[in-house]
Amino acid sequence: MESPSTKVWREDLLVELVPHAVHRLGNLLTVVLGTADLLAMYEVDEGRKEQLEAICESARRSTDLIRAIGGHARSKAEVPTALDLAHQFANLTELIDPVAKASGCMLLPFESEGMTLIKVDAVGLQLLALGILIGECRPLESGRRPTSLQVRAAELDSQVVLMATTTALDSAPLPTREIAPSALTLAKDLGATIKVRHENDGQVRVVTLGFEALS
Repeated sequence: MESPSTKVWREDLLVELVPHAVHRLGNLLTVVLGTADLLAMYEVDEGRKEQLEAICESARRSTDLIRAIGGHARSKAEVPTALDLAHQFANLTELIDPVAKASGCMLLPFESEGMTLIKVDAVGLQLLALGILIGECRPLESGRRPTSLQVRAAELDSQVVLMATTTALDSAPLPTREIAPSALTLAKDLGATIKVRHENDGQVRVVTLGFEALS
């Protein structure tokens, strides 16, 4: 069994190494993307052009993914700045999607309503939002379960909220899932609130992460 000190050391090393790996992968993917774009521009065969465009799209998604990983690996807190909550979530989609697919959770398109500006530490916000969303779609020990996860950013009165709605796609209620204590602590440090409510006889769970709106 891994000792606590070894685990901390391993995680510290990963945090240090990941940004460098992300930078290297980003450079390599830039070459792939640029070459494929150039070849597609001059390709006259429609079949080959579609293949090159598919390569370009995969390279772009891969770039988004590694940038998101690099952003998540940053460990130092930042000075609170004005951020658009909707824009911040868009960077997390590529990280959440593989976990959702592994558990049988369908990740629905992100929605945004109203002005979603807040003032918060960007690193802490990303860690908190990612932790909550991964917790909602993490695979169960009992196996895959058909669910959907809808994430929406909205302005509600004096608050800006990020709402994660998990819906069971079968007739059984959702399993009980507790918000991690570390998430509750971080939310308090960021001046945020976390609320959980259940609807439709337990087949729907809504986790709301709320921040004071930036007026």
